[in-house]
Amino acid sequence: MRADVRTETFRFRHFKIADGLASNTVRAIAQDRYGFIWFGTDEGLNRYDGIEVKTYEPHAQDVQEFISTLYAADDCLWIGTGGGLWRLEYAADTLELFRLAAVDGTEITARVNHLTADKEGRLWITTEGQGLFNYDPEQQLLQHYPMAETGGIVSSIYVDQENQVWLMAGVSAFPIYRQNKATGRFEPFVQRYLDGNPDEGAIALWMTEDGDGNLWVATWESGLLK
Repeated sequence: MRADVRTETFRFRHFKIADGLASNTVRAIAQDRYGFIWFGTDEGLNRYDGIEVKTYEPHAQDVQEFISTLYAADDCLWIGTGGGLWRLEYAADTLELFRLAAVDGTEITARVNHLTADKEGRLWITTEGQGLFNYDPEQQLLQHYPMAETGGIVSSIYVDQENQVWLMAGVSAFPIYRQNKATGRFEPFVQRYLDGNPDEGAIALWMTEDGDGNLWVATWESGLLK
């Protein structure tokens, strides 16, 4: 071993079903404003307070679906499942299925892939087959973007530092879409590659932003896009 290479020891605690988890398959993690850690599993929702693990079971209310994604808002926890969207009010400590219909009459019934909020407090919901939804809690208004050009499949969504909304479309002719703030529509974002070798088969999965304002996109089998 080189003399200038340092090794660090990390201490891990392993949580399993025997420790209170609803399932050993954990798909999502979030922390709320109170410090609680939430785990979305294949068999229900768990809350960890630093000592004990509490279980909430959406399937006890006739929803037999895994939890795919979580988003901790100020007043509630949003829970995306394999068959719709749920909400847990912190004050009531109870789960409720989100049944609000969009302006076009569509309710969220597909698998929810990702949840996030923009700087105006609106919740963005991406799905597997129903495209994208936007929920304004102040107006109690749900907007639906079918995204027919992507087959209704949206892998994830990202809101950058300037409140620009981006979509990772998964399998599509264009892997990335950007919302036009003037029209509200999502338009294909055409990439220009510095190496002159565009990968038209790129499947975009996830986006994040670094401190310099560069956007990084994770893809399926096509590496990273910057």
